[in-house]
Amino acid sequence: MLLVDHEIKRWAGDMHGIEPFDEAMLNPSSIDLRAGMGWIDSEYPHLKRSNLQITIYKVSISTLLVNVIVDTLYKIIKTDKLLYYRRPTAVLLSTFESVAIPINCSAMIKLKSTPCREGLGHPIADWVDNGFMGQLTLMVTANKTITISAGDRICQLVIIRTKTPYKTYRDTGHYYNQIGATASWRQNEEQPKEHS
Repeated sequence: MLLVDHEIKRWAGDMHGIEPFDEAMLNPSSIDLRAGMGWIDSEYPHLKRSNLQITIYKVSISTLLVNVIVDTLYKIIKTDKLLYYRRPTAVLLSTFESVAIPINCSAMIKLKSTPCREGLGHPIADWVDNGFMGQLTLMVTANKTITISAGDRICQLVIIRTKTPYKTYRDTGHYYNQIGATASWRQNEEQPKEHS
C-alpha cells in the first residue's frame, strides 16, 4: 500500500525520514526531491564534480565528435581538466535530500513529469530497498540538451508499506549512507588505490 501525504509528512518530518524536510514538496502520494550539486559523467566515474548547474546533451554527431576529441586528448595529456570540455550524455546525479527508508517500507524514484516533458530521461533503476539511508543517485539522460540546476525538483519518491524483511538494505546493499553522486561500486573497486 502506498503512503499518502499525511503519512509521508509524519515519516519525513516527525520521524526525520527526509533531511531537510520541506512540507511544500508533498504531493498526494509522493514527495518531491531536488537535484543536489554533485554529479558524475558516467563515462568517467572517478571524477566527481560539484556545480550549481549541469548540462546534459542529446546524443548527436556534434556531441560525439566533441567527446571523441576530448577523450583522445585526455588519453594523451592525462589531465582531468580536459574532461570539463566533454558534453556528457548520461550523468549520475545526487538528490539534495537524504532519505531514511523505514525497514517496513520500500520506495520508488520517479522523474517528475515537467523535467520529462523538457527532455530529461531516467533509465529504469528506480527501486529503493527497505532500510536504505543516504542521498539517492539517479542516472539521467537527455532527449534534447537540457540544463539542471541544483535545487530543481527532478524526481518524486513513492513510499510503499511492506512487511518487515529479515534483512534490510544495510545488510545487503552497496550504497548505504552514500553522500553525493555515487558511481557503481564495481567501478569504484576497479580504480587504482592511492598510496599515502
